[in-house]
Amino acid sequence: MAFPGGEFEVRGGVFAFDAQTGALAWTSYMTPESLPSVPSWTGNSLATGGAPVWTTPAVDPALGLIYVTTGNAAPDLNGIHRAGDNLYAASIVALDVNTGKPQWHFQEVHHDIWDYDGPQPAVLFSLNGVPAISHCQKSGDAFILDRRNGRPLHAVIETPVPSGPAWQHAAPTQPMSSVQALTPTAVEFAPPGFTAAPRYTRPQPDPLLMAPGPGGGCQWPPAAYSPRTNFLYYGTSYQPANFQTFLNNTDGFASTANSFIPGVQARGIFGATNSITGRIVWKHDIPEQPARSGMLVAGDLVFFGQNDGKFNAANAATGAILW
Repeated sequence: MAFPGGEFEVRGGVFAFDAQTGALAWTSYMTPESLPSVPSWTGNSLATGGAPVWTTPAVDPALGLIYVTTGNAAPDLNGIHRAGDNLYAASIVALDVNTGKPQWHFQEVHHDIWDYDGPQPAVLFSLNGVPAISHCQKSGDAFILDRRNGRPLHAVIETPVPSGPAWQHAAPTQPMSSVQALTPTAVEFAPPGFTAAPRYTRPQPDPLLMAPGPGGGCQWPPAAYSPRTNFLYYGTSYQPANFQTFLNNTDGFASTANSFIPGVQARGIFGATNSITGRIVWKHDIPEQPARSGMLVAGDLVFFGQNDGKFNAANAATGAILW
């Protein structure tokens, strides 16, 4: 059980209850009070810092670990009062299933000021005999880690990102995965009157068009994995947004991030990634709407839906639509 809604400036947490009696067994907050040598939250900002858990955790009974993926820090696009990395917002966190104590964490976005939360449930599988966990973020990056310790199985590079207003307290680098992104991470077309900016540019008073937007990237629909192909299957979206915030705008969403841009055609994308190579194997663009369906593997088939009511069956190896 978890708190939803980082926009409401809650303190994200996970609760475990005894299945027989309903008694509270443990509580684990996703805005930790202190971590050794890691600047995380300024003052008491962790009390309203967000990091909610949107969706169903994954569990490894053999390791005794439960894996949760957390939402954005709060306020969403304004970090003026929450300097630091803002752990464990926008992260994968492994908890001891018996005590709730964090065993490891991997932050996918440092000091999130783009609403790049991680609502997609994590997927557990074996990669060349190593117990692995995969997760795609609203930022568009897909990460594949060793689920025993959170170490990347495909390289993750801390990459310098654009500067901007100092009051945003933005991180100078962001973790970028070497796994090929199914999500477009740059604006493909900026209509007249809009200014395109690179991903991770700090929101500021001048509106900037960036991709993904809060409605793009990987959302809550679940991914899938096939041991026959070693492929990961998931849906994502191209939906840039016009980001804007101000120095004193610190309540709730604390900004605007308009995803309805005249002249920009948002689209959904469904595809398969080879977990061994980290490369995209096949993909389908769904031009009429963003992807809001999970993907399901059965034998040599993969299934996914569309917002217009279509239901697709595809060859799991090639992506060829069968019906």
